[in-house]
Amino acid sequence: MFELRQGKAEAGTGAEISTCELSTRRPEDAGEVVDRTARTEFKRRLQEIGQERAFAEAANDRDKIEHLDEEAEQIGEQLRASTGKAGRSRRLGDPAEKVRKTVTAAIERSIDKLRKPLPELATHLDSFLKKGSWCSYLLETVSWDL
Repeated sequence: MFELRQGKAEAGTGAEISTCELSTRRPEDAGEVVDRTARTEFKRRLQEIGQERAFAEAANDRDKIEHLDEEAEQIGEQLRASTGKAGRSRRLGDPAEKVRKTVTAAIERSIDKLRKPLPELATHLDSFLKKGSWCSYLLETVSWDL
């Protein structure tokens, strides 16, 4: 069972707290999501798709164009999923990535539990809780009519 530790940042200050500080879990690293060879092959195939698409456009082959666009989109999704915001390779079992995902999921589950009994609060938290490797509450003050 996953548990979140109580945050050290004061709510409403905008101070960030690391998901590693919020988590009680420490997963192990299991290697890259997509290795260098596969990334190189994906990029090579995207270049080929570009060339094939140009020929298909010249031949007005709409089915081929659609097929190539779908393949390029699938490859693009794989490449995006395998890299972080800074373009670095994501790792399978990357401790920080696993903790980030686990903490984000725990926060989202908690907010989802509020949706029915307190929909305004759930919407507010969706808007003002920053989730990611660092979490924070982005609103300085709020007043609620209870």
